[in-house]
Amino acid sequence: MEPPILTVERLVAGYGRIQILDEVSFTLRCGEVVGLVGHNGMGKTTLLRALIGHLPASSGRIHFAGRDVTHTGAAFRARLGLGYVPQGRQIFPDLTVLENLRVGEAARGGASDIPAIFQRFPQLARLAKRQGRTLSGGEQQLLAVARCLAGRPRAILLDEPSEGIQPSITRQITALLRELAQQDGLAILLVEQDLHLVSEIAERVFVMRKGRLVMETTSAALADPVMIRKLLGM
Repeated sequence: MEPPILTVERLVAGYGRIQILDEVSFTLRCGEVVGLVGHNGMGKTTLLRALIGHLPASSGRIHFAGRDVTHTGAAFRARLGLGYVPQGRQIFPDLTVLENLRVGEAARGGASDIPAIFQRFPQLARLAKRQGRTLSGGEQQLLAVARCLAGRPRAILLDEPSEGIQPSITRQITALLRELAQQDGLAILLVEQDLHLVSEIAERVFVMRKGRLVMETTSAALADPVMIRKLLGM
């Protein structure tokens, strides 16, 4: 078995003197989708921001693609192939769809295959010259994922990709993530409130409470309402 592409060891991080993450440890392998669930305010987004390099680690280690990236910046991690789709999409509203993809391409030094991206996202191909601000919420979410893929990532961190979008786009994103893991071999860490979405594609699921990973379970557990309440501490 190949070693994990991402290994996190006793990671501690926060904002100023406020510690949010409390010795978080886990691994992520290529071709695997791992779900991360928990109530709002438990530290899920903070974990993704620490992993991508937007938030410094107070202690612990982050290893990605065979490198210790704990104290490296986001640009270095992106060049190694760590992709990030933030909550709220955060596309560039004044740039066109194509220009947004070019920005994502630049994360790995260019040379991605934009035509292949458009083949995977035919809706975006038809909107290539439209500014990001003119797209619907669902189209913007697709653009955020496509922009990440334009950087040719080896692993993707996604923060609430189904938030505020129509069910048809959610189904499209679910199918895409499954394809990226199973066919393209990408490693995916998915933060998501839609437990049905998580149960459809995640092989392992972590539960986060107050900055700690308190439990690891399988997606099958998310089909049981009693188990869901237990997992989330309801």
